Amino acid sequence: MSDLFKEYSAARNKCINLFYNINYIPLGFDSNPAHDYTFIFNLRETTLAMIIEHYSDRDYTQYPEEYNFSTVIPKDVIISRRLDYAVKNNNDPNKIQLISGLQKLVADKFIKDSFFSLFNDDYRKSIDVLLQFIKEINNLSENYFAIKESYPVNTSVGSNGFFIRILCNFFFENKYFDNLLFIDNSILFGSPTPSSINISRLILVYLNNNKNENNILISIKDILNDFGKLFEEKMVIKAIWYLFSLRKEPFWNHLITFDKLSGLENFQGRNINDDILFDYIDLNSTIKITSAGTYFLDNILTHFEYYSCRMNKSNNNFDVSISLFDKENAKFDGINFMFDPIIQSTIDYVKDCNVKLKNFYETNFVGKLGCNDNSFLESNFSYHIRNVQNNEIKSMFHIERVIHSHIDYLDVYRRYVMNLLDNNLKKDANERIINYIKQYINMFGYYDKSPKTHYSEQSKTLCKYYDNCIKEIEKSDFTDPATPIDRVKGRELNMECLL
Repeated sequence: MSDLFKEYSAARNKCINLFYNINYIPLGFDSNPAHDYTFIFNLRETTLAMIIEHYSDRDYTQYPEEYNFSTVIPKDVIISRRLDYAVKNNNDPNKIQLISGLQKLVADKFIKDSFFSLFNDDYRKSIDVLLQFIKEINNLSENYFAIKESYPVNTSVGSNGFFIRILCNFFFENKYFDNLLFIDNSILFGSPTPSSINISRLILVYLNNNKNENNILISIKDILNDFGKLFEEKMVIKAIWYLFSLRKEPFWNHLITFDKLSGLENFQGRNINDDILFDYIDLNSTIKITSAGTYFLDNILTHFEYYSCRMNKSNNNFDVSISLFDKENAKFDGINFMFDPIIQSTIDYVKDCNVKLKNFYETNFVGKLGCNDNSFLESNFSYHIRNVQNNEIKSMFHIERVIHSHIDYLDVYRRYVMNLLDNNLKKDANERIINYIKQYINMFGYYDKSPKTHYSEQSKTLCKYYDNCIKEIEKSDFTDPATPIDRVKGRELNMECLL
């Protein structure tokens, strides 16, 4: 009871501050708070998109500034209490087991900090998805925590990847990626050949850069001014609408949201394939990326498991739907490890995507827009990273982010899998995975001096660091499974060479 009153008091203090600001309206401002302000207090999950629709239905022209009351009481605390109540008031052992597995997952840092973000902190949708996973996948919680607890360094990389693979499989099964145009964009280019270029990713990059650097409102007109030079305008509108309309899906949430009501009421209820969709939108409507869109862009779109899942769905001769970190992949048949075809097929898929990305870049950004690598990296079409310490902005091509992400993931797997192998197999596995990593590095032309892609100056430095680590391991004739292949160790070895 005391906890309840503490929470009530915290929420009350927030409301007092809100009322205080309203009561002290500047002189000359003709307004009566009792009549001119509407306060919405809710005990259920309410997203900004829902508030927009609520106001739109009532012909309001503005909606209140967004305020997140979940900062008063963390969602994982609310969920934990509801699950505790469910356990205490349930006699079905199967349901109790299900809830217990859910309780452990909800308390996990990745679930609290990342998984919820992918659903815009809508804990009802998040829990629905988790329950689907627990019901469909045997020993989900046990396997997840077994990976997390089995290796003392970077344990979260493997366990997070384990979960991301399940998510990607689930999203593919629900056709979310198909509609997002992440797989087949052949319609954009009048060709039957699927393309790795997608408008949706570029829109998320564009909005994310503006959010992080300028914090200005981006209108649909702004996007069309830039994207219309590369894509048909109606296709851009369709992509924008689908990124928003995901809010209606039962197992995901919107990746962008409208920041002003203008024109939204005419947009409601339209189908993504509606040919007259373009006629129903006010081009002055402003949009921004959501937390789901940000997490998806930052962590899913470049992930090894995302590409492995895409490869698996596009290859009729290959059917492996488990994460690379699944212990089954450490098995050896006398010739290959189970992980061998998974890694090599994923690398081949990345190389194929790179060819299409490179061709599109050179034909459109270079050929049509007159960009060079430097000007492209400075544009909002490339992914920007802001260094919070010195405010410096660094940019990368999309394929660069993919390559570095996969190298990091494979290196953690290399060190992880050693714990699952017999001693007589460790040297062989170590050398094989390092050779896979070298294939990624050589996409920058590091070994054969023939670059396969465009890249920034950062990648030149990173390749040098990776190679420093690999040479250190090669000195041991691949009997060293502990030395990481990453920028930190590589920089350290580079400094030793200079001494």
